[in-house]
Amino acid sequence: MDHRITFGDSYTYVQGIDGYANSTFIGSRLDFAFNASELLSNRIVQNQKVKELTELFSAQPVLSKFLNPREALIGVWIGINDIGDSDKYNITKPNFPGFPSFYNTIQTTEYAAVQQLHDRFGYRNFVFFTLPPLDRTPGNVASSAPNPNATMVGWYNSGLASHTAAFAAANPDSNVMLFDAHAVLGRILDAPAGYGIRNTTGYCPEYNAPDILTDPEKYGCLPQEEYFWFNTGHLTSHVHRILAGELEEFLVGQGK
Repeated sequence: MDHRITFGDSYTYVQGIDGYANSTFIGSRLDFAFNASELLSNRIVQNQKVKELTELFSAQPVLSKFLNPREALIGVWIGINDIGDSDKYNITKPNFPGFPSFYNTIQTTEYAAVQQLHDRFGYRNFVFFTLPPLDRTPGNVASSAPNPNATMVGWYNSGLASHTAAFAAANPDSNVMLFDAHAVLGRILDAPAGYGIRNTTGYCPEYNAPDILTDPEKYGCLPQEEYFWFNTGHLTSHVHRILAGELEEFLVGQGK
């Protein structure tokens, strides 16, 4: 595929050009010899995060000048915030339909928006991602009542599988794939040593420090690549690189 457009939340938000969390172009290159004009004109892609699927509708006239929708891959990793923001909803209220039904409502809206990318603009290649094992974040593994728990994550991922299958059936002219990020990340958590990871239950408290990558010992921390979790709920750049390699292998296997 010549172009890739990915929709999601903080898990798909790239800061800087090397993919480091909380980074910028200057931070990525550790080079301060750029003025504002140079940075904004040809060094930084501004507003890299696409917040909503529907924003592509207004961007398409510009994209169409250099992008062939049939040669682009649409990636969708949405749901991490949805399950996280709703995991404490009061399920005892009479009008609450239950989490599986609630998740289905969210996903129905999401896939309807993706359908418009197919119908209105001609995109024909789609890869959807399952949720990561959010029940295994540092806060959740230390809790006797994790939120979201494994059952909730399972419900959400089951819904994603069903909706992806339905989307594929409704669009036989398209390549529709489901990448099981949950399984890949679960394997890393189950056998971290094989990936050079020493800590899967915590994170460096000073993860935001500007020199955390170059001097982690200063803060009593391991090197960042030896953690699975970057902070309370995000992956380290090292884990993202592993995941990217698995995704590449998956796409190659699909002939993409």
